Amino acid sequence: MKALFIILGSVLTVMCLLLTIVNPLALVGVAFGVFLIVYGKKYKKPENRNAASQAPEQAVNMFAVAGVTFKNDDGSSRQYILKKIEQSDDYSDSTAYLEKYTYEGNPAISVSTVYGCVGNIRHNDVKTVLPLIEGDYIARIYVEHFEDENDKTIYRADVNITPLGGKV
Repeated sequence: MKALFIILGSVLTVMCLLLTIVNPLALVGVAFGVFLIVYGKKYKKPENRNAASQAPEQAVNMFAVAGVTFKNDDGSSRQYILKKIEQSDDYSDSTAYLEKYTYEGNPAISVSTVYGCVGNIRHNDVKTVLPLIEGDYIARIYVEHFEDENDKTIYRADVNITPLGGKV
């Protein structure tokens, strides 16, 4: 794509330069040709983001995952697991497994992947999520990262839940 902009810009610039002999308005074409050349040199191909970072545009059942910076009981790093998922090209790595449990007398839902637990559904969203996972469902995790104020990379996650069989 980058080369295409440069080639088109070069051809347009040369043609319009020749036309300026006949019509000075052809300088507009020269300017546009130069623009295409400059744009072509600066053009960057969009990132090849994996499935785990490509959230659907109209995800109705998308929920933030809480606790992503904590360590798991087995000592594994949730941040490392999220990094691994974000960098994976294997779509199946973005499959999320949701498990109901009780925390301090209240219902809670953990979010895990093939690599381990990455966190929990936020407390405020549990009542909304519970009916979505009563029957069969598909859950996908979407990972993004950002730099904190100390330039440390932090991974965050959302989970999209799609109930199957027409429930909810």
